[in-house]
Amino acid sequence: MKKYAMIIISALLALSLAGCADSPKTDETTKGADKPSQSVTQSDMTNEDKSVTDDISALALSAKNKIKFSSELEDQGSAPLYTYSMDSCASSAAGWCAMAGTEQIAVFKIAGGRQKEAEEKAKAYIDYLIDGYSSYGPQEVPKLKKAVIKSYGDILVVCVSDDDSMQKVLDDVFK
Repeated sequence: MKKYAMIIISALLALSLAGCADSPKTDETTKGADKPSQSVTQSDMTNEDKSVTDDISALALSAKNKIKFSSELEDQGSAPLYTYSMDSCASSAAGWCAMAGTEQIAVFKIAGGRQKEAEEKAKAYIDYLIDGYSSYGPQEVPKLKKAVIKSYGDILVVCVSDDDSMQKVLDDVFK
């Protein structure tokens, strides 16, 4: 009997965790659900695209090293593609974020002139964080409200930091 109770409790725990999401669910995420996905995958990438991924990582690292962050940032690799729900409009990404807090930098290579869509997704994600941190960690909200979301040609950069010079640093790195 104890065995069955443990199995049921384990199943309920697993189901309760399945509802956790990393990004906001909005009407935007369900628009066009009847259309085939246009996600870009690693296997779709040419050697030139992989070279761009390396360039994106180098640019992101350069910006990260020049901007002051109050927390140590951890390398997230290409995870920002999914954290920001950019997999449908970006071909590559690089990013770092604080394990505790909201400081982060994410750099995306935008595919097919979809900068506006990418900027909207980035803004939606930052708004989602503001909403969540308003009650959970209100001291993080001012940083999120001054987040930089900016396109440089087909590159989109999202940066959250207390560093007042972050806009200038980003302009210098991504010019």
